[in-house]
Amino acid sequence: MKKKIPDFKNEDSEREFWATADSTEYVDWPSGKHQKLVRLKPSLKNDELTDLGIDDQPRSMRDLSVQKRREAMLQLPHMARLSDYVSSLRKRNLGEVPDFDPFDGGIDARVLLLFEKPGPMTAKTGKRIGSGFISRNNDDPTAAAIFDFMRKAGIPRTLTVIWNVVPWWSGTRKVKAQELREGTACVTALVDLLPALRTVVMVGSKAAKAQLLLENRGLVLLTSCHPGPLVKARYRDRWEAIPFEWAKVMRANSVQL
Repeated sequence: MKKKIPDFKNEDSEREFWATADSTEYVDWPSGKHQKLVRLKPSLKNDELTDLGIDDQPRSMRDLSVQKRREAMLQLPHMARLSDYVSSLRKRNLGEVPDFDPFDGGIDARVLLLFEKPGPMTAKTGKRIGSGFISRNNDDPTAAAIFDFMRKAGIPRTLTVIWNVVPWWSGTRKVKAQELREGTACVTALVDLLPALRTVVMVGSKAAKAQLLLENRGLVLLTSCHPGPLVKARYRDRWEAIPFEWAKVMRANSVQL
């Protein structure tokens, strides 16, 4: 018998609960019925956004059923060209390339959050099997922080797309100079697929290596610290300031809600 989901006083208490709870103890996923999710429009204000449900919770990608529902969305109109882009990267055999998250804005995104390198929980291979997606819903502390910080910054997720300057997981978090050069060269091809793009947030020092390629494209370029646990442990003040840095996206002239 499944546990009863508690009554939450507010969104913050619900988010904190699902960040640590195992949803399989509360939800009978196998008996669930498929529902069509209506993709949200970037023009909606943050408080008008329709809740995407339990699939859009911190660490919800730990559930295979959640992953399967995302996989079924990869050929939707806002995702198909990005899925083709991922396929082209995989043919280079430089590492395991995860998919973009269909819950984000896809090719309609106005904001690209460019991180450094996928972590192990984006991969379908390894000691712990990940989701296969670059997602703020992944089962790791960095993804959970991204989920929380994006909410605090007030950025609707359908305005955004998340990627990495090195787009493949190579079995190690270390970023080698050669793969950084190869990965950075792929960023321009991605930007070409995002006609509505207005702002790029380069998250972490490695991601900032892409700045030279983006400077003459008429984009607002911002930088921030990385929300990973290493920055949290060493530079707590900087880590806690990340939502305020990301909130600048909403104040940029080129992003209007």
